[in-house]
Amino acid sequence: MGTKQKKNDKLERASVVTNNGEPSVIQSPYFFLFLILLISFIAYLPSLHNGFAWDDDGYIQNDPLIYSLNLKDIFSTFKLGNYHPLTMLMLAIEYHFFGFQATGYHIVNLLIHLANTVLVFYFVSGLTPGPSPKERGENRQVALIAALLFGVHPIHVESVAWISELKDLLYAGFFLGSCICYRKYINNGRRKFYIYSLILFLCSLLSKGMATSLPLVLLLIDYLKGRNLNKTLWFEKIPFFALSIIFGIVAVLAQHSYGSIQDTTLFTFPQRIVFACYGFITYLLKLILPLNLTAYYSYPIKNGGQIPAWYYLYLLLFLALLFSIWRLVFSVGAKRKIKLQTSNFKPQTLLFGLGFFFATIFLVLQLLPVGNTIMADRYAYIPSVGIFYLLALGLTPGPSAKERGVRALLRPSLLVAFVVFFSIKTYSRCSVWKNDLALWGDIVSQDQNIPIAWYNLGMTLKNDSTMAEDAVGDFTHAVQLQPSFFEAYNNRGILLMKSKRYDEAIADYNKSLSIKPDYAEAFFNRGQLMMDMNQREDAKRDFQKAIGLNHKNADAHNNLGIILAGENKFDEAITNYNKAIELKPDFTQAYYNRGNLFKKENRFDEALSDYTKAITLQPDLSEGYNNRGLLYMKLKKYDDAIKDFDKAIAIQPTYAESYFNRGITFTNERKLSEAIEDFNNAINYRPGWADAYYNRAIVEYNTGQKEAACKDLQQAASLGFQSAAAAYQKFCEDKK
Repeated sequence: MGTKQKKNDKLERASVVTNNGEPSVIQSPYFFLFLILLISFIAYLPSLHNGFAWDDDGYIQNDPLIYSLNLKDIFSTFKLGNYHPLTMLMLAIEYHFFGFQATGYHIVNLLIHLANTVLVFYFVSGLTPGPSPKERGENRQVALIAALLFGVHPIHVESVAWISELKDLLYAGFFLGSCICYRKYINNGRRKFYIYSLILFLCSLLSKGMATSLPLVLLLIDYLKGRNLNKTLWFEKIPFFALSIIFGIVAVLAQHSYGSIQDTTLFTFPQRIVFACYGFITYLLKLILPLNLTAYYSYPIKNGGQIPAWYYLYLLLFLALLFSIWRLVFSVGAKRKIKLQTSNFKPQTLLFGLGFFFATIFLVLQLLPVGNTIMADRYAYIPSVGIFYLLALGLTPGPSAKERGVRALLRPSLLVAFVVFFSIKTYSRCSVWKNDLALWGDIVSQDQNIPIAWYNLGMTLKNDSTMAEDAVGDFTHAVQLQPSFFEAYNNRGILLMKSKRYDEAIADYNKSLSIKPDYAEAFFNRGQLMMDMNQREDAKRDFQKAIGLNHKNADAHNNLGIILAGENKFDEAITNYNKAIELKPDFTQAYYNRGNLFKKENRFDEALSDYTKAITLQPDLSEGYNNRGLLYMKLKKYDDAIKDFDKAIAIQPTYAESYFNRGITFTNERKLSEAIEDFNNAINYRPGWADAYYNRAIVEYNTGQKEAACKDLQQAASLGFQSAAAAYQKFCEDKK
């Protein structure tokens, strides 16, 4: 028997070396790790063609925080209910390189996910190192399988294909790095690895608040390594727990500042315990068999204060799972104990894997209600490592397994089936995150009773004029499902206003304000509607109310300035234009409006500066060129005036006012044939314009075309132009 074992050992060693005695490339774990990264990259390849979705506008497209690398602002600001300054700093760096090109951000997300896959391999491979090369090889095999499952699993698509979830990827990378360094500290006792672990933990906390669970994971590593729970071990954890408590408080404050923490009276605490059991079991099931994944897992609709009875089944399943683990791990039955000890699922490994999952998922099981969803795929990113570790153990032959024939193919076949299924599912699911339309369309297709999904679908279609009616329908669905949805009423009102359905729009704005009386945006939008209806006093009150509720609303200041200018309250109007520009330095319309007011007050230098700034910001602003041309004409800078009128006409070839103004300028320069041609165009594009007929008549009279001039004067007089009537009487009527 001993001779046979020695022969097998020789054959095993021979299989891992080349003729030169060096390890074979294809036997190296790093070769397989490269294959894992390649498979993962291919599975996520469609994500590189995706655009922005969901919160990406708040984090990138409309976020001044990332436009400049202002570290003070980045490290002192809550963002969308989160405190994650390292994530914001990373986004600021990405913005510097990619601007608003989504592909660059997706590439970075995917690269970090691949790096995290490598970290999972190193983390798992060092959990239970064996003393012999064979045992170390088995542990690496477990680590490779765990990394493979982590790399291709579709539940991670939300974290990878959604740009805003960079925070998930960063915190996970630092989290795993901290665990690896802590493990090294345990193995060799070198204090520098302890310090590295603490620093990486801090970085993880600065990337996302979910990292607060790490000290519990470190205790689990201690347990797996067989360390005694003495004073020294607990003393080591004090800095970690201190940071967890501090950042946990900060995370709650950040969520509270954004209104993300739900009303705790909506569901009772016992009901939330049921939800926690539901989330725990559902996360487990989706990690094993990821079916019906969605970006929005809604809470159940309460019926008379009660949640659906079938949710309580998950409480029973959770208790049954706990009982099964207790029986498996702590049972004194000799046969069961021997069977467990001789498999990969030793009590320590089983408890570590499940403990890792529970410790890292516990904070998002909605015992403290945060957000509007009962669970989310992104929350499983780090917790999945514990389950994939256990799955990898199950898919790796045990240390004493003697499998032959069909049984020998069972584990590899299961692994291949898992990987193929996961990879195809991931590849397909990446397209769900292509853009907002694809994302919210997918959510609605799975559950048509989610108000926020209909609302966001409407917001996606809102700016497409061809889809406006569909957007109105989506907002209507939202308010039917949630009658208190004041944002949906407000945005439906905007669309109704655009389609001139003013009465319906006013009704929606009023409804929105009846639900939320301090809703500044609804006051602003209703004010705009009142301006369109020329109800200036009502508009003025609404804009003032909007500014009182949100003094940073630049558009409200600009519109109030327009109304005040119409009331000849020029100083107050200029004050509002100044405030609008202060709030939004690139506010083209505010510069243009202020320029008009300066021109009225004969403050020509200031007007010229504002028109030039407006044109610089918006080079196709034909009105800006036209009005600056008028200003140059007043200053008798005719060449400059003609250049501006030329530019305005080039931008808008039917711009009657610019033809007319250029005609006046040509008249002043005695270029009379050009002037007549411009007046012709002005009349052509604006029929019935008395001023144009009158000025053309003057030029015609001065060029000897008396009959044509008299005809134009008569036309101008018939349109109510009194000076034309007097001129006709003086120059055209026969004097007897």
